[in-house]
Amino acid sequence: MPLIDILWVDDPMHRRLKADSAPMAGLPSMRVISLRDLLAMKLHALKQGDAGREKDLWDIITLMKHNPNAPGRDEFAQLCERFGPPGFHAEIQDKWNL
Repeated sequence: MPLIDILWVDDPMHRRLKADSAPMAGLPSMRVISLRDLLAMKLHALKQGDAGREKDLWDIITLMKHNPNAPGRDEFAQLCERFGPPGFHAEIQDKWNL
C-alpha cells in the first residue's frame, strides 16, 4: 500500500481546503483537494527539506506538465515563492520549463 502524507491544519485552513475541494470520481463521499492546494503542499514539503522528498519534486513536474488545469506560469511562480524553497522556481524553470 502506498504511503500517504498527513498535514495537520487549523480549523480555518481546513474549511478553506474543504471549500476548494471536489468529490472524488466514483466515490462522492470522499473529497479531493484542489490542484493548487496539492501543489502548495508539495512545495511546502520540499521547503521543509525532509529526506526522501524527491517524489514531491517529480509529482510537481508531472502535475504541471500533464494537467490541463495546471496553474499558469505567473500563478505557479507565486506558489513557488510563497510555499517552496528559496530559488526553487528559477531552478525548476531552467530545468523543466515550468
